[in-house]
Amino acid sequence: MRDEQLQAAQKLVSRFPESDDAVYLLGLVHNDQGDSVGATGQWERSLQLDPSRADANESLGYALLLKDDYEGAEKYLRRALELDLYLISARFRLATTLVHQGRMREALDLFEAVPSSRFTAEMHRLQGEANQQLKEFGKAKSSYNAALRLNPEMAEAHYALSRICAQLGESENATNHFEQFSALKRKSETEARDVRSNYNTLALTRQSVARTHTDVGRVYMIQNMPREAEDLWLRAATLAATNILCRLQLAVHCQRSNRNAEALRYYEEVMRLDPSDALVHMNIGRVSLKLNQLGRAEQAFKEVVRLAPDRPEGQDALAEVRAMINAKGSP
Repeated sequence: MRDEQLQAAQKLVSRFPESDDAVYLLGLVHNDQGDSVGATGQWERSLQLDPSRADANESLGYALLLKDDYEGAEKYLRRALELDLYLISARFRLATTLVHQGRMREALDLFEAVPSSRFTAEMHRLQGEANQQLKEFGKAKSSYNAALRLNPEMAEAHYALSRICAQLGESENATNHFEQFSALKRKSETEARDVRSNYNTLALTRQSVARTHTDVGRVYMIQNMPREAEDLWLRAATLAATNILCRLQLAVHCQRSNRNAEALRYYEEVMRLDPSDALVHMNIGRVSLKLNQLGRAEQAFKEVVRLAPDRPEGQDALAEVRAMINAKGSP
């Protein structure tokens, strides 16, 4: 199955050798299969084709970070942020690179541009680590506590807080955090053993291959080859029962092709996997209208209103379908 994954990406590049999308995807496949040299080669090639790819710069930077090449990682990650100021993952990875180099102030400055609502637990943890290294224990404590509010089972944060509280003379808090750290480490080790004993290589491979087929299909669609795209999305859906994106691609493709019954089926599969997406319910309602399934459309638009009460499209669509139902019921 891994051969199928690699061959799909290689075939795409052979058909569109000047497509930076195709080349970048081949790099992702090499990386997914553990070939970091092959991955970086493809990502470098994708940047030759289009130097403005923030994702390729970030991928190269992260690959170098994992090899402890902090100077090289910094170069690519800074370029990624120049291209996309709001690329949070690149900002976090650049901050990590700077922390590894002992440049704590620069790392902290990177977080200044990030709204607190977008902070992840790991970002708070790294911010805490930088402040701790600078011996700004009050700020470090605040950051680690913020990390724990988002992820109460972050063992590293509990351990860091045990040391900070000891520094601040808060011995009871220090003991409490160290006990929680110890309990979480034991739990983590037990879970790791369970994962190893129940590791399902085939299931993970199927999910990985499905992701590749979904992405490769998207490039075929961009290149105006819808049949090839659809075949890959169908294969992805067969491989991974929980892959939402390939089903969304199929739903949109069928809707645009006026194959509304098929589109409805795929949208409903997506809805069962993620009932919280208001846009999916909106599309279910629109396709149901085209199929003259007014009751199903009304149900879908009700769900849109429930999930996104501030968006007028749902209210308008619900009012419209109810008017149609009333008109149909009138003598």
